[in-house]
Amino acid sequence: MKKQIQLLRPSFILGLGGIVSDALLGLSLPKARQSVQQVDIEGGKIPFYATYHPTVLEKNPVHRPAVWGDLQKLEKGMENNPTS
Repeated sequence: MKKQIQLLRPSFILGLGGIVSDALLGLSLPKARQSVQQVDIEGGKIPFYATYHPTVLEKNPVHRPAVWGDLQKLEKGMENNPTS
């Protein structure tokens, strides 16, 4: 997955679920959600925003406000670091 990220060089990553948080960061989803993380790839670091997977929201709608907060963090990060 890191090789694909390196090829794409995205401005940010929105990780949906614990599997991607663990694969890219080695962190559980609760720890990854605490703050904006950085994915180290050759050539730099990419901001990583973690949130719940959509299937979790289907089964547990109680997490929707948390996801909304995560998306607002992403939006703020994008506003502070616009791409060209």
